[in-house]
Amino acid sequence: MTGNTPLAPSAPGYNRFAAAMIAVGIATFAHLYCVQPLLPLLAESFSLSPSSSSLSLSVTTLILAVALPLVGPLTERTNRRRVLQIALAGATLATLASLLSPSWPLLLIARAALGIALAALPANAMALIAEEVDPRALGRLMGLYLAGTVFGGMSGRVLAGFLADWLGWRGALAGIDLVGLVCLLVFWRCCPTPQGFTPRRIALRPYLSAMLHHARDPGLRNFALMGGLLMGQFVATYNYLGFRLLAPPFNLDHKTVGLLFLTYVAGMVGTTVGGRWLDRWGAGRALPLALALTAAGQGALLIDHLVPIAGGVALMTFGFFAAHACLSTLVGRRGGESKSRTVALYLIAYYIGSSALGAGLGYAWSGFGWPGVAAAALTAIAVSALLLRPALRPAPTKSDS
Repeated sequence: MTGNTPLAPSAPGYNRFAAAMIAVGIATFAHLYCVQPLLPLLAESFSLSPSSSSLSLSVTTLILAVALPLVGPLTERTNRRRVLQIALAGATLATLASLLSPSWPLLLIARAALGIALAALPANAMALIAEEVDPRALGRLMGLYLAGTVFGGMSGRVLAGFLADWLGWRGALAGIDLVGLVCLLVFWRCCPTPQGFTPRRIALRPYLSAMLHHARDPGLRNFALMGGLLMGQFVATYNYLGFRLLAPPFNLDHKTVGLLFLTYVAGMVGTTVGGRWLDRWGAGRALPLALALTAAGQGALLIDHLVPIAGGVALMTFGFFAAHACLSTLVGRRGGESKSRTVALYLIAYYIGSSALGAGLGYAWSGFGWPGVAAAALTAIAVSALLLRPALRPAPTKSDS
């Protein structure tokens, strides 16, 4: 890319830039979710309850949620290529520290550091794509990046599950860290110097005040709460399903449980289909359908047989990602010219829900087994459905606020 000419698919550097962005997506979510199939091993290794072991994921998503509004203004001051390189390197070092941790508190500190590094990745990656790519090819490249994020989440979980059977949880994290290092090298070699970036200084206090202003919009607030509740039940399902399948009557090994995360393919489909439903039918029909499918998948998980469990996980994953696609789009539309702030508000609630329910439903598992987890997850979906109608009301005008 020369001058300020945006990258088009016919440009020599387009494919290399696309590879760099896919690498960012894979690394981000492989680092984040690789501990999920390892929770039973962490619980055994450090003598923890299932809920306590889930903190290895929840602490990362919680720090990520807290850091998101703070990192955004700071990263506007330097070019995004440098920010992404530093964040990818930080994520690699944090996962290395996790696998070398001799104690549970130190592992949690390392996973918290990972949350700080990851907070700089998604928003900057999407902004870099928007700044560098020809608008006519923007949707295509953004889709490739998002596909990389879903593939990273799926492959990180599956690979960790496979490696854990042979090398234990430390060996599994080492394998994931190697993937992260390869992604860092691909990004370093393939991402060109940004041409469309203009450094700017954003004052933190006005930025946060603007986000709080948007939080007063009942529609945005409800969309954000729905995202947090749905993400929380989704993460909790995957967190504790491993414990269930490793125990009688299933007695599966870690490698086989890891294969369950291949149902993420249904999530890739759900993301695309959910957006189409929204365009075709509107939120009043698309979101209730997505919520109904999510609930139906959760209901199927109550059956103690592997076939309905696998089908239920796939259906729940499809429904969740379809709902997430609808909610993300609606939040962007509701934000108008302040899309970045409203999306950040949504993501904060999204990851707080992941942290709170991801760890909290461990108590339901310890006290009531899988029926307790399913009941809590179905309650979260039901509350989301109750929040939908108020969320769809028109945004208040300035004279109303």
